[in-house]
Amino acid sequence: MIVLGLGIWCLWRKRSLKGDQSEKDDFELPIYDIVTITNATNNFSEKDKLGEGGFGPVYKGKLEGGQEIAVKRLSKNSIQGINEACMDAME
Repeated sequence: MIVLGLGIWCLWRKRSLKGDQSEKDDFELPIYDIVTITNATNNFSEKDKLGEGGFGPVYKGKLEGGQEIAVKRLSKNSIQGINEACMDAME
């Protein structure tokens, strides 16, 4: 029942957000794998921690090419990202 409810909710969210798709297309961000992110942040080192908010800590990092990045590591209790996960699963 929970899976069915989550599936219905995801479909509803996808349909309600279709109008926002043109805005999302203008702001595409690259996606990196966990190994790249872990290496860039020195395994989420405390010395690279920039701060922490309600959704989790933020770390500074540097990619292999030298680009500096900030990475938010979501806390286990955070529900941020559920909408994105539903959208990805439905596509």
